[in-house]
Amino acid sequence: MEYAAECWKLNQKPHDHGDYWAPDHHGVHDVIHYDSPNICSSSITYMPDGEIGLVADLALIAQLAGMARERNRTFFIDDTYWNRGRWLDCFEDIRTTEPGPEPNCLPPPSEELVACPRLARHWVVTSHTAKFHLVHDFNEGYEDPYKQSVGRQRPILEMGRKSLMETIRPKQHIIDLIYQTRKTLREHPYVGVHIRRGDQAAMSWRYHKGYVPTHEYVNAIVTLLPDIKTVYIATDVLSAVAEFTELAPEEWNVHTLSATVGSEVEYPVDRETEGYFQKQWEEDIPNKERIALTRGMIVDLALVTGAWADDESVQPVAVVCTLSSHVCKLAAMTLGWERAMEEKRWVEIDNRGDIEPVWSAFQLYH
Repeated sequence: MEYAAECWKLNQKPHDHGDYWAPDHHGVHDVIHYDSPNICSSSITYMPDGEIGLVADLALIAQLAGMARERNRTFFIDDTYWNRGRWLDCFEDIRTTEPGPEPNCLPPPSEELVACPRLARHWVVTSHTAKFHLVHDFNEGYEDPYKQSVGRQRPILEMGRKSLMETIRPKQHIIDLIYQTRKTLREHPYVGVHIRRGDQAAMSWRYHKGYVPTHEYVNAIVTLLPDIKTVYIATDVLSAVAEFTELAPEEWNVHTLSATVGSEVEYPVDRETEGYFQKQWEEDIPNKERIALTRGMIVDLALVTGAWADDESVQPVAVVCTLSSHVCKLAAMTLGWERAMEEKRWVEIDNRGDIEPVWSAFQLYH
């Protein structure tokens, strides 16, 4: 919260509209730095604080890692306050996957991290401070100004895609679980389906703050992909799997993670009917269970979206989802621009094209 307070102090006046990385009327506020040959000369640090979901964190990391590459800064993950164990419990070391311009340099001391402005030598971002940086000026700085509608978002999608494929890499034991699950789907083209309920109600007026009905997911596949007979479904509500299976044509093969890897992942009891609520995640859950739940979410993310696939043959031919879910946002990135947008393999069934743009890279909170 101290970082957010720091940003509020510098944002009492309207923003200047100009280059995203140009100093505004505040100038470049920074702290005193004690030069050391071992400390990175400049950096961007993302500090997950446990107050947003896993995939929401990954969506922000994907963009920030891209900015670090562009600005020739070293990128760090500081998991001090993360409530999913350590980053290295589930993901490869960022310094290995994204070594930056100074591969062996050390992170700056905490007293040199600055949340605002982003031009500080060592910029730190949390879920509380992202809203000061990843809003209108970000879109103006990174969209393609010569395109229209969602076409303007392509550079942002491509920047996030590169990070998801190269920077954010699951640990090998999770890659093994992903591979094990993909083996059951390898023989047939499949559709990835993500049904998100819990604390993410539908966005559109059609459902009046409820959820998109399960039959809409089935109808989308029947209508748009009539030849598909295999579906991989991930959801935060287990009863939705039974609903989907009951509504699906008899010839469909419906796959889920729990049926494939069993005890390698865990699900909370309330996942049967209630779904995922971030506030519940902040309660007293044993660390071992948190890591197992996170591991399961990573495998689900990979199977639904095609993330971390060695080739397109093991990716879904399409993804059916709702934009209120970050899994849905990342699915467009992992499918890639051509497949997701031009071939319309990213099937968003909540807004159904009623909003502009039809896709966004992340959601801001707090």
